[in-house]
Amino acid sequence: MESKNIIHQISFPKYLLPVAVVLVNLINFIPALLILIVFLIIFKVKLTLLIIFLPVVILIHTCLITGLSFMVSALQVIYRDVEYIIQVILMALFFLTPGVYTLNELVSKASPAFVKIYMLNPLVGILNFYRAVFINGYLKGVPGEVNFFNTIINPLLWSVVLLFAGYAVFKKYEVRFFDHLHI
Repeated sequence: MESKNIIHQISFPKYLLPVAVVLVNLINFIPALLILIVFLIIFKVKLTLLIIFLPVVILIHTCLITGLSFMVSALQVIYRDVEYIIQVILMALFFLTPGVYTLNELVSKASPAFVKIYMLNPLVGILNFYRAVFINGYLKGVPGEVNFFNTIINPLLWSVVLLFAGYAVFKKYEVRFFDHLHI
């Protein structure tokens, strides 16, 4: 945690540090989305009414990241090697989300049991939700395994659970922060 001097000098709610990091990145994300929308308009990509769900997907995404930030920031202060574990997990998640390959390829080559487990990954649902919002007709070309539950409900449930679980972990370890942050 790079804010150890602040933690030692000022009394304030410590949970604001990971929230601030998430909000700063959200603020950086918004102009990128606006640029994407401008490019979609320039290239005459037809936007659908699903664009009204953009705030919903951003909220789900933000809650998921905030929960993970609570958890990781608390654990990183107490256990220094968490940073390396997170790097491995992020690399695995990169390959476990359909950014490099399509869901159609995955469904055609993987077993049905693996596909069911794979679809429980909240990042898969969030990415599909973003695509459905921005890409006209995207939902027509997705395999049958992609449905309302694993595109919206599953990521929403994961986001809420991780938000509260992350906050609980953060509050549990918060009393030990001072012991582990040496100036």
